[in-house]
Amino acid sequence: MSAVLQMVNMWDEAALTGLVSKGIVIRAGKDATKATVELTDSTATVTMDEITVTLTPPDLTSARCSCGLPFPCRHVIAAVLALRLAAPSTLSDTAASPALPAAETEIKQPAKPVIDIAALPFATVEKYAGKDWARALALTAEPAQISDAADGIGTSSVIFVDTAETVTFPQGLPLKQALFKGSKPSRARMVICAAALLLAHNSGRELPETLTTAADISVDFQSLDRIETVIFDAVQALSSGALSQAADRLFTLAISTRAEAVPRLAAELRGLSRRMTEEALRRAEETPETLLLSLSRSHALIRALRKAPDDPALVGRLARSFDPSGPMVVTFLGAETWQTPAGARGMTMAFLDLKTQRIHRATEARAVGTDLNYHAGMTWHKMLWSVAQPQNMHGRVLHLADAAIAHDGGLGLTQTASDIGPAPDIVKGLGDWSELGAAFDLQMGRGLRRLAGEALLVLQPKTTQPPEFDPYSQKWIWTWFDVDDAPIALELPEQMATSTERLAAFSRRVTSGLVALSPTGKARLLSIWISGSRAGQYVLQFNALPKPQGWTALVDKVRKQIAPSQVTAYRPISPVHLCLERAAEAALFSLSRPIPDNLGQRCQALGLSQIATAVAALDGSAQAALNLGYLLALAHDTLGEGPL
Repeated sequence: MSAVLQMVNMWDEAALTGLVSKGIVIRAGKDATKATVELTDSTATVTMDEITVTLTPPDLTSARCSCGLPFPCRHVIAAVLALRLAAPSTLSDTAASPALPAAETEIKQPAKPVIDIAALPFATVEKYAGKDWARALALTAEPAQISDAADGIGTSSVIFVDTAETVTFPQGLPLKQALFKGSKPSRARMVICAAALLLAHNSGRELPETLTTAADISVDFQSLDRIETVIFDAVQALSSGALSQAADRLFTLAISTRAEAVPRLAAELRGLSRRMTEEALRRAEETPETLLLSLSRSHALIRALRKAPDDPALVGRLARSFDPSGPMVVTFLGAETWQTPAGARGMTMAFLDLKTQRIHRATEARAVGTDLNYHAGMTWHKMLWSVAQPQNMHGRVLHLADAAIAHDGGLGLTQTASDIGPAPDIVKGLGDWSELGAAFDLQMGRGLRRLAGEALLVLQPKTTQPPEFDPYSQKWIWTWFDVDDAPIALELPEQMATSTERLAAFSRRVTSGLVALSPTGKARLLSIWISGSRAGQYVLQFNALPKPQGWTALVDKVRKQIAPSQVTAYRPISPVHLCLERAAEAALFSLSRPIPDNLGQRCQALGLSQIATAVAALDGSAQAALNLGYLLALAHDTLGEGPL
């Protein structure tokens, strides 16, 4: 096959659509049926409607067209299609020949392309990305649609759903010849590298975790001013009910290049733009009050960034960096699978550092639209750290020679470990629930520096009640009591390997449990340790508890028959929570109408003096409403769940 045909063979219809629009490709296809082709070893000349196109290998961009329009014009696309239709065996090196039907003359695909993007070394992608490497890694977590070539033959493409940016990789061509479509050409290199990484991950390769160089992040104060103005407008739109325009402006700022200098703020803006929809309000997935509190948090973050522009906890990170941190000895605590409403899914495993008693997470996940054959439960049966599957890590102590740890305590998946022996039968935990708040702050931080998500804590109950179904939350609740007989309600997983009746039979033998604690005080039980003849650890989502036998089974049967039936009591609404909700409503009302005169007095009477002062300061401006909203957000975090 001549060099010209080898070049043309890389540009199938999918690749041409990545270069120009689909409509141009269709019109060019009609022109190709009327074209005549003259082929030599080094060039191809295609003539159609008095227009002549000359193609010279190895690059299609060297094509010349007599129409005078810049590359790529419709005639160049038609010339490529005409050559792909023409049979090499019927083309004379010097004579022209009309195009033949595709069914008789289609060029055979090469056995293997020159370059397979999915198989490129990550070092090659990093070199091409340059300073955008960290941003490209971070972008791989965004929702994307992947159209991968079968066995590396053909064109591959990646569409990023949120930004509608498209990257097309014609078969056999290097990264620098990838085709980018998007509204911001300055993002092309970053998006192309992210697309290449997604293709590699889709082919089964693990993405790199350790960044060799830190990203250069500097806060742009002009961008902060623009974002603050848009947040003010969003509050006004929230008060008047015109959400769509405000949401669009928030999203536009979130994906802008300068907003990426503050990754945490950009992520918050993207999340707000998705939540601020009329559909979410109609379905009661969101309320104007909760959106106001979220806007207030972002506004407070802007003000904090002006005072501490170099604080990494406020600025955020472009990608999760795993740094070598020396030897570590850990034991397995538990695991759970999860899935976001958008479709991202994965499994998070928890490990306890036996020296520092700090709990670390290791998470394997897939972004929205990627690796459709993956489901989170697969990780439970997959080898981790080249030592064992998570299902076989119960009761074992693992040694990491040089643990790769992220800034939030996460453990990298691509390191190696060794099994050095059995773990303690009982994992000690917190036995006084009054210390939960301090334990949460110690692990997750406070205020604007608080990490997102839940804290993982080991609790050690004094006694427990049998699980009962809560009609309000529509979940099974297991109540545990501490040393002072104070209760804590633990939500059980929706999908458990053990029935709640079987779980109730072991309620007297529970020694400790791994709990995920949210900032609002909601707690979920992930795994338990029990004593007795079948002592050990049980991950509720994956491990079935043994069936009680002998004397224990008889006692449980008698207790079940004589125990009084439990009646769920109605829980009255806290007056403090109700006052906070009224204050949030007043913050929105203040932008367009007067607020009740006695609201500040009610807040003062309940001991909410700072909130009462902020209510009195409401003057109809978005600034005053946001100031009150942030105080309400802090109060909500401190007091836990309520009407908001």
